Amino acid sequence: MKILFPIGSFYPAQSGGPNNTIYWLAKRVVREGHEVEVITTNAGIKEEHKIALDKSIDLDGIKARYCSTRFHQFPFSMIVHSSRAMKNADIVQLNSVFYIPSIVIAFIARLKGKKVIWSSRGELIGGAMEFRSFRKKVRLYFIKAIINKNFTFHGTSADELLSIQDQLKKDAILVPNYMEMPVKEEEELQKQFLFIGRIHPIKALDNLIKGVAKSKLMKASGYKMIIHGYEDKAGYLQELQELIKSLGVEGQVEFRAPISSTKKLKEYAKSRFTFLVSKSENFGNTILESLSQGTPVVASKGTPWGELPKIQAGFWIEHSEEEIARCIDEILSMDESTYLSFRKNAFSYAHSEFDIDQKYLIWIEHYKNILQKQ
Repeated sequence: MKILFPIGSFYPAQSGGPNNTIYWLAKRVVREGHEVEVITTNAGIKEEHKIALDKSIDLDGIKARYCSTRFHQFPFSMIVHSSRAMKNADIVQLNSVFYIPSIVIAFIARLKGKKVIWSSRGELIGGAMEFRSFRKKVRLYFIKAIINKNFTFHGTSADELLSIQDQLKKDAILVPNYMEMPVKEEEELQKQFLFIGRIHPIKALDNLIKGVAKSKLMKASGYKMIIHGYEDKAGYLQELQELIKSLGVEGQVEFRAPISSTKKLKEYAKSRFTFLVSKSENFGNTILESLSQGTPVVASKGTPWGELPKIQAGFWIEHSEEEIARCIDEILSMDESTYLSFRKNAFSYAHSEFDIDQKYLIWIEHYKNILQKQ
């Protein structure tokens, strides 16, 4: 079996969750004896990564090509090489429905009669559709014209499957994001809460900051809300900084630079809770990364993590400032034995339910079923 992944950015780049999740999946599929080829761009690739561009390389058994491009919204070289690699592929697995190269490659795959799996990555969920809605509706029109019986869509949550059925009138397979479980970092707990991700309105960071301000216990506790991320919507960071000043919480909320790899894992490990209170998320890799270090999570009901309170590994709340404030106060009032139980449950849940080494056969089974489908 030969799987082709055309993707805009790929490990070791860290510009999005799929960079890692596709890498972990591809590595495991290769170890199972199948062939995987990745065609990507140089987006997020740094000099220290020591990745050779514009040539076929072996990356942990994966055949990969990182195409140099100046225009990442339309990387011509990536599209051309994906079209060529498609000749030998049994399945073409795409990411992001609104990424123009994915739409172009989907069209080429249809012309060549290829089986396609297309991961929507949460882009069809209501909250995500609010941003640049006209542009998305135009692209959705072309997507509907391209797809046929050879196309299978993929969602990581039940809500995402519903959004695919609603927007595209297509059924989809449900497979969560799995990860290669990292070594647990042994860090001393600090008086901090954590957010890691994009600085974008969909993340509801304004409500997170207002929640900090409304908390009855936050200021006296000495805790800080640490926000690591990069600005993904011009002007939003400035708005948040002005909000911090107007609410008088400069000492309680701190913006820091994006981090990745071991530094990120250490930051999770030493944080009391991770917060992800987005308006909508198809999955939320931040949550899984946090749980893998035994750090419990406060997730909004815009995320598919309703299991967290059931297994006592976190909270699942509305993303309103009032609910965030209430949850912060509940955490700060928690006795230490209860909190340590939360940490133990978080670690166990991540490792039992989301370890790629235990779950990769789910993907293999889907591949086989799709190839057999007439």
